[in-house]
Amino acid sequence: MRRLVAVACVLGLALPLETASAATPPPLDAAFQAYMGQVANAIARNAVHSSDGLFYPPSAYVALKTGRLGSLSPLSDFSGRLLAFFQLDIAAYHRRLYSGAQTTYVGVRVNATSASWIPAGACENNTGYWHLNGARLLFMRNGQSVSVRVNSLISVGNRWWVIHLGPNPRPYNVGTVDDFRFGPGALLRSEEHTSEL
Repeated sequence: MRRLVAVACVLGLALPLETASAATPPPLDAAFQAYMGQVANAIARNAVHSSDGLFYPPSAYVALKTGRLGSLSPLSDFSGRLLAFFQLDIAAYHRRLYSGAQTTYVGVRVNATSASWIPAGACENNTGYWHLNGARLLFMRNGQSVSVRVNSLISVGNRWWVIHLGPNPRPYNVGTVDDFRFGPGALLRSEEHTSEL
């Protein structure tokens, strides 16, 4: 568990002051499948500014990080870094998957065992949350199966939200596709995927 907490701290993940339970992670059910379909639809439409209902809620991040970022405003960090990267990544995923191609979203693959509980107080956050890494969005592109990784999802209450679509960290502040592969690609276990803020 100590290694999992360290990995999540490096990720700089967030969670609100809402009730979350360490007993069971949010379900990977039909609602999760529908949510990931909405993310894929935003990629298809190149909807870089349609983050409402798709990206981790700003109020949750503010509640999580208030008093934890020194002089930096949690809302400024959220909009200037986390949301900005999400919008850049939507455009990058759209270019990689749809430019000059006939592309159709197929579904999402995820390894449920990669969900890990990060306790309150870890990572200088105000409460605990679930972290899920390495989900893969599946597409048919010009008749060929391809997939891309969703870097990180975290919990708010009893549901999952994307917190990093593309890789985190990345060498440059540009939109970046995480692990494009022909075919379904490999799923990760939580201890296989490390990132930093």
